Amino acid sequence: MNDNNQIKKLINDGLSNHQKQNYSEAEKIYNEVLKLSPNNAIVFYLLGTLMAQNNKNDLAEELLKKSIKINPKNADAQYNLGNVFQKQKNYSESISSYYNAIKIYPRYIKAYYNLAEIFSEQNEYEKSIIQYKKILEINPKHLQTINNIGIVYVKSKDFINAEKFFKKATSEDPNNAEFCYNYGTVLQEQKKYEEAIKEYKKALSLKPIYPKTLNNMGLSYKKLNKFIEARQSYEEAINQDPNYSLAYKNLGNILDLMCEQYGAIEAYNKSIKLNPNNLSTRWALLNTFPIIYADNNSILEFKEKFLKNIISINNFLDTNISLSKEEIFKGVLNSANFYLHYQGDNDIEIQKKYAGLIERLSIMAYPNLHNQTNYNKNNNIIKVGFLSSTCFIDHSVSSVVRNLILKLDKKKFEIYIYHIAEESDEITDKFKKNFKNFFSINNVDDIIKKISQDQLNILIYPDIGMDPKIQLLASLRLANAQCQTLGHPVSSCFKNIDYFISSELMENENSNKDYSEKLFALSGTGQCYEYPKIKTTPEKKFNKKETIFFNLQNLFKLLPNDDDLYLEIIKKIENCKIWFIEGKNTSVTSLYRERLKKLFDKNNVNFENNIVFKPRKSQSEFFKLIDNADIVIDSLNWSGNVTTHQAIAMNKPVISMPGKYMRARHTYALLRKIELDETIANSKIEYVKIAEKLAKNWGYRQKIIEKIKRNKKTLFEDLSPVKSLEKFLHQIA
Repeated sequence: MNDNNQIKKLINDGLSNHQKQNYSEAEKIYNEVLKLSPNNAIVFYLLGTLMAQNNKNDLAEELLKKSIKINPKNADAQYNLGNVFQKQKNYSESISSYYNAIKIYPRYIKAYYNLAEIFSEQNEYEKSIIQYKKILEINPKHLQTINNIGIVYVKSKDFINAEKFFKKATSEDPNNAEFCYNYGTVLQEQKKYEEAIKEYKKALSLKPIYPKTLNNMGLSYKKLNKFIEARQSYEEAINQDPNYSLAYKNLGNILDLMCEQYGAIEAYNKSIKLNPNNLSTRWALLNTFPIIYADNNSILEFKEKFLKNIISINNFLDTNISLSKEEIFKGVLNSANFYLHYQGDNDIEIQKKYAGLIERLSIMAYPNLHNQTNYNKNNNIIKVGFLSSTCFIDHSVSSVVRNLILKLDKKKFEIYIYHIAEESDEITDKFKKNFKNFFSINNVDDIIKKISQDQLNILIYPDIGMDPKIQLLASLRLANAQCQTLGHPVSSCFKNIDYFISSELMENENSNKDYSEKLFALSGTGQCYEYPKIKTTPEKKFNKKETIFFNLQNLFKLLPNDDDLYLEIIKKIENCKIWFIEGKNTSVTSLYRERLKKLFDKNNVNFENNIVFKPRKSQSEFFKLIDNADIVIDSLNWSGNVTTHQAIAMNKPVISMPGKYMRARHTYALLRKIELDETIANSKIEYVKIAEKLAKNWGYRQKIIEKIKRNKKTLFEDLSPVKSLEKFLHQIA
């Protein structure tokens, strides 16, 4: 046998062993060939490929380079060298090799594919899509490519184009569960939840054991407020994969919404056990509070849990000092301690611990944004920014605060509006029209960058505590002076919030101790409230047969130690009913109903005949309900503000009893403003007496109504708080 024939036979033997994964024998044969033919490009290529398969990447690189040097036109060698570089994370060389392979063979689909994947991993989405589309030029039916283009569009947040490609993939291959799943995810991202669920169900029919599909389907059900279905989806995902940490977390979220806090805590703890490094789940656990408390003992219990969880997260951070910004965001931006503030106590020391925890995380994320700034005034014009997620849309906070902003003197102040909510409406349009420096920004980094560029003298947060994003921002130093307002009437306790802007009539001589910030009280109610747009109806005639009392507040504002107030009203006044507004979901209403009924049953008072829960309706329907009621009864621990303004505008007597803290003194302030001391009680006993007198004495009630009619104009469009705010801003600028 001549040498050439011998070499050919050896190469074939080597290839045969190579294909059979007899790698050591193949390597031996290839090396034998090289002894006979030292410059054999094919064998260098084959041996290099073999080394790559065995993860001997440095040797593979050397051999493939030798092959290419001998034969630069071997597209496969260039491609395989690209693969080796990719394994070594040498992406620039990898890209170069793939491009070399394509130059040699322009229809090299695998090279285009790998290029696309590298660009996608490097967040160069446009470049990635270009490579994938080149594949489709060669093979329009390359389904994995069609699907992958959709994935890249999702990464780039281009959900419209992503939907087009996923839809195409599912139409070409309707029996591919992965394609159906991906199509469902992009529909979900576009808030097409019903359509998303249909695709998830298709995926499950093709692949019944598919936990991530069940998990995502639960998310869509949650968005549709179908909590039972969401719960079932998460539980089935866990049944399929008992180690599915994310499903446990999502189950905790849905149980929390269903007012099953103990179940939520159990689910969160299981998630943490499976994935201890997930700050997001720890944060959700931290902020788990009952929406409706069973009794006063449970209030104390959850306070203790809250404090223990703060300690737990601090301990976690002690061993996780290098959390990424993304990980911090997933935690802090996950939820806020909103319901802590509806427990009737001030809890300033607890709030300081919570604020301290957020500050610790914000220092990790933004170490250079905690020092005092010193921005100069622009031609003696004070630059004032307002940042909110609720103030620039139709929201209760907006009703309280927006006119303080809109009516500021634009000659004295250069006003900047930072609208960070995703939604917008006619209120948003109003602010856009009134302020040239209006910015709608949602991304935290973008918000910080913009505010820093604007170099504000003063930054005001109307609603710290409502939005977790704002809590993170408020922990930073973004302006010379930083303030919060009574939009959410609880001290933030952040070191970088300097002032709390409140109301003279809502505060008392001891109020300073309720805030970590310096307290400044605007004149009167601290509000320039617009007169509500209410269609007036003929005044309701006195009904001697039945008196309707109406509590206008959310059920979560009503605490167990106040329930006896409603019981006593029913006991003292024959033929009366008390109306409440249903909670945001049936679980909230059911729990409050059960708690109140238990008390009524214990005292042998008929619950069903006297307590009515009215469905949550539109604003106009809500006004109709107020109109049909006789007397408004204010909650004790968290008083009405917006709703009390509305009731007074409709000439309804409102009974209130001021509490210790500003949030329990809203209605008290409004009644004092219109000089209606007659319906302000100093005790529960007096509260019931006022209710009884208004119910039984029509002449007296009519006298109160007439007084409201005469005096209510002083409550609306009051510019004195605006002037007070302007004076304050000049003082601190």
